[in-house]
Amino acid sequence: MTTTTIEAERARDPGAMIGILGLVVGGLWVVGALAGAIVLIGPTNIGSLTIPEIGAVGAITVLPALMSVFSGLAARDSARARAEARRLADA
Repeated sequence: MTTTTIEAERARDPGAMIGILGLVVGGLWVVGALAGAIVLIGPTNIGSLTIPEIGAVGAITVLPALMSVFSGLAARDSARARAEARRLADA
């Protein structure tokens, strides 16, 4: 029985979709957090933020996005390790 190209593609790179999903969620978080900060603080007051306020907005924007990205990368690596272990167990 032959495998289709989609099945062969999935077998080649297991966990790729979850890795990409982590990157997409991280990017959406950054865009949404910045938009939310602009709406809450106001477009005219963004330029007058103090350094600690800029740091707080930056941390709220970047840290959860990094968590999403690293979770996606860890899930991708876990799927790859699981596929490799399955391949070695079948050999």
